Formats: sequence, structure tokens, C-alpha cells
Amino acid sequence: MIILKIRTMIAPEKKTEFEQAVRYIIDMKLKQKTGVFRRIYQASDDPMSYLYIEEWDSREEITAYMSSDAYRALIGAMDFLGQVTEAQVITTSKVENILP
Repeated sequence: MIILKIRTMIAPEKKTEFEQAVRYIIDMKLKQKTGVFRRIYQASDDPMSYLYIEEWDSREEITAYMSSDAYRALIGAMDFLGQVTEAQVITTSKVENILP
């Protein structure tokens, strides 16, 4: 599993616009067959801080995605409406289910 993690700080006056833009982007991506999981989380201790997560099946898929217009639009929207403070690709070699 490959994880794309992006942290973003949003200006208070752009919060609603940011949430609408990201919801639209996630909804559009859900119609595609690539990527396993996409979510955005708001920090409980800072309402202007967001964490965007995507999980991918392979490095090849995420590499192609990161060269796409869709990825550039996502990062562009996040930068325009706030500031991307962290962007990482995390590669996991093993995922274990801990639920019984």
C-alpha cells in the first residue's frame, strides 16, 4: 500500500471555499477506478489545519497520478486557498489487521 499524505493550513476567510473545493475533488475522484481510499480530516485542536489522505495499490499508480492534471489541480487548490505544509508519499511493506 502507498499512502499520499498532505497537510494544509487554510486561511479562516477561505475555509468554506477550501472545504467545497476538496469535496468536489474527492467526489470526482471517487468516480474514477484508481486509488483505494480518499479522505480529508480537520484537526480537532486547530480548525484551520487539514490532513488529506489517499491510499493507492501500487507505486506505479501513484506516480502516474502525481504527473496528472488532477493532482496538480488538488495541490494548486490547496496552495491557493492556504498553504501546503507537508506532502509525503509513504510506502508500507506490510499492513496488519488488528481487529479480532
